[in-house]
Amino acid sequence: MKNNMKKYLLTMCAAMVALVIFAEDYTYPYLVFTGANGTQSAVAVDQLVITFSDGKLVATNATGTQTTLELSDLAAMQFSTAEELPTGVQAVNPAALNSQRDTYYDLSGRQAVRKNERTLVRKGIYVVRKSDGSTSKIAVK
Repeated sequence: MKNNMKKYLLTMCAAMVALVIFAEDYTYPYLVFTGANGTQSAVAVDQLVITFSDGKLVATNATGTQTTLELSDLAAMQFSTAEELPTGVQAVNPAALNSQRDTYYDLSGRQAVRKNERTLVRKGIYVVRKSDGSTSKIAVK
């Protein structure tokens, strides 16, 4: 199964590199890698070379910038016009939550915090309806 994953990633990377090489216009100047924990790193695609060694992906571009990632930690990669992809999710410290004025919902739509409590049940992604009526998404770590 591990070899199949490596073959799949190698094929996917080769296809992406071919697209970059034959592109007439660099409308997507960055390749953004997303790790299993959600962290992102980007590398410019100008003369991008991707190699695989010892279970790691190594991406090097024309400026010599090198990005090394464990294949087991790689969740996704995609071309982007920006160095970081907007996720719409803001990471917050649980101590900074204002649960007395805001209402928190889990991704199933259930209320995650009662109005008189100060803590969320567990780590995760929540939708917050603020006292002013606006909403946002947060990730509690």
